[in-house]
Amino acid sequence: MTPKPALPYLPLPDADGLPRFARHPASVLGALGILTGLLSTFAQGPVLGDATEAPRLVLYMPAVGLWFGLAIAYGVWRWGERSARAAVFAFAGTWIGWQVATNLAIQLDQAWLKAWGFEEAARYWIEGPVAGAAGALLTWGGAAIGVARLRRAAPAILIVAAGAVAGLLLPWSAELDSPAVLFVPWQGLVAAVLGASLAHSSDRAA
Repeated sequence: MTPKPALPYLPLPDADGLPRFARHPASVLGALGILTGLLSTFAQGPVLGDATEAPRLVLYMPAVGLWFGLAIAYGVWRWGERSARAAVFAFAGTWIGWQVATNLAIQLDQAWLKAWGFEEAARYWIEGPVAGAAGALLTWGGAAIGVARLRRAAPAILIVAAGAVAGLLLPWSAELDSPAVLFVPWQGLVAAVLGASLAHSSDRAA
């Protein structure tokens, strides 16, 4: 019997074989943020509390913070500080940041801005950047607890600004009734800027 020809050897790609930009913390975390934004759209988790009693504090869609928190925790562990403590603080800050951002947006929408006479469309334009900045601030804070070189003004300002800018997508997300319009760009941008801050800080420290 004639032996079958052997198949050519095709090595599996590894991280070292990828282009440098594809291995950069900003690229990797940005891609993870996009992925967690998609997961957040379709796997949000249950509302823990009575959402009909807004603006009372409620745990909204806890899985959203879970997915994004895992991505940020990985980034901190991979490029910041390889310790369980740093990863846990990053995860906790991110998850808490999601809940604070969500509840703050609802407070602004249903209580404060509404009481001040703002129309619904105007409320979205205000609460989106404010809540986005608050969530990004706590995300940075959780990461900075375990990574000393993040505890500088520049990373904080850039990450918070990214959250505020991406929060401007809230009106379109509400109009289209699509969380992905907000979740995917917000998580992708905040994660990418945090990754860039980790890389820049590491370069400076080297």
